[in-house]
Amino acid sequence: MPQRTCRSCDGVASAVVITGGRTQHGHLHTIAADRPACHATGTRIVRRDQEGARV
Repeated sequence: MPQRTCRSCDGVASAVVITGGRTQHGHLHTIAADRPACHATGTRIVRRDQEGARV
């Protein structure tokens, strides 16, 4: 099946969020945030029933 860019995240499936603090070595505290719509892949599978559907 062909794959298309996810409409929810425009292909950027993961992001790093800075929580605001720093470690003793000066590194920033971060967490990874993944998009649930595409399961952090950045793509979506196009199904035949969706290709011709009107929105």
